[in-house]
Formats: sequence, C-alpha cells, structure tokens
Amino acid sequence: MESKIPTTDIAVFSFIKDSQLNSIDNCKEEYTYVYQILSRLIEEHNSAASKIGIGGYLEDVSAYISFIVASYNSSRKLLNIEESSYDPSDFDPESLPNKSPDNLRSDQ
Repeated sequence: MESKIPTTDIAVFSFIKDSQLNSIDNCKEEYTYVYQILSRLIEEHNSAASKIGIGGYLEDVSAYISFIVASYNSSRKLLNIEESSYDPSDFDPESLPNKSPDNLRSDQ
C-alpha cells in the first residue's frame, strides 16, 4: 500500500462556473433546497457574494452537509405522506372487530 505524504495542510475543491448544472435535471428539488439554504447563509452574513467557499475540518463539513441532507429528507417526509396499506375500517368507531370462527366462543 502506497503511503500518502501530505503536501499541503488543506485540500481545496473548486468547480468551474456552470460545470455542474447539467446534473440538476435529475435532482431539481434537491438543488433548489440546497441553493436556498446556502443563499440564506449568505444573507445572514449580509453578503452579496455570488461565489462561496465552505471550509473547515472534514468532520465539521461532513456534519454540515449531513444536516442539509437530513433536513431535506425530513421535509420530504412531512410533505409526502405516503399511502399505506391499511384497512380504513380499522379506524372506524362504528365497525365491529373481525370475528372469525376461531375467535368465537360458545358463551358469547
């Protein structure tokens, strides 16, 4: 296994302007959500910058991005209530419990 020799104290990853926009078609909702969070971050610091950099230790940046992903997933869960496979009569106070022959006793 090759050992890695650090040549710098920090690794910087940068994108050429508009180089990632072709991938938005597959995730427009997610893009909009992240864009809004980052825009809000810029606004909260009274900045008008159109370029941003997010830096820090790997663990801290990972935690921040994880927060964005988790909050997006939570929002989707609240907005997209999936139809489940339940019997609506289970919640009907007028319905009687299902009585199968096994559940019936002679003294009832």
